[in-house]
Amino acid sequence: KNYKPTERPWYIAAKENNGLVTLVSPYPNLQTHEMMLSLSKLLNDGESVISMDIFIDGLQRTFDDLAKKEGVKAALIMDVLGNVVVHSKHDEIAKNYLMDGSEYRKKLYIQYGIK
Repeated sequence: KNYKPTERPWYIAAKENNGLVTLVSPYPNLQTHEMMLSLSKLLNDGESVISMDIFIDGLQRTFDDLAKKEGVKAALIMDVLGNVVVHSKHDEIAKNYLMDGSEYRKKLYIQYGIK
């Protein structure tokens, strides 16, 4: 009823990133209250945004299965601030690899994170 897409995290993040595809840090879905991520992108008109929602619980199950594959030590998603959003090793979820991680984790963030 009072839904204003221009006030949602996915819209704001897309506008701030000037046309680059943006991974939006986890936030609650307005209808289900489940945690989700969004990939969003500002379109060429400078106002419209396209966005794809990903519920974290399904993503976590996928990463758990991926980690069972031969040769895979771990699978994870980090946001741009270094926060671990999804990880095949559940005790790593919600850690910040940039701020409070080991030197290895900081190097991982620097190598693969958004600078």
